[in-house]
Amino acid sequence: KYISKNSKLRAFRPSKKVYIKKITDPNHPAFGEYGLFCALPEGLPPGAWILDYVGKVTLGEKQDKSSDYVSDFGEKSELACDANTYG
Repeated sequence: KYISKNSKLRAFRPSKKVYIKKITDPNHPAFGEYGLFCALPEGLPPGAWILDYVGKVTLGEKQDKSSDYVSDFGEKSELACDANTYG
């Protein structure tokens, strides 16, 4: 597994900045699923670190199009991080 010498390893612990709850609004596209919500009453400033998104990193064109857990990166989605099978 590749770890950069500049990487900062974090111990696993639940974040106090967020909570998970079931989405109950029938008009929401993820109705019936679980979502990640901000737990801080004042919200979070733009660019704030919330938690690490862990998954299998692939080139964007090779991502699993059927996965619900893909986050794309880059102006043209050059990279994808998929937490479906790892993360």
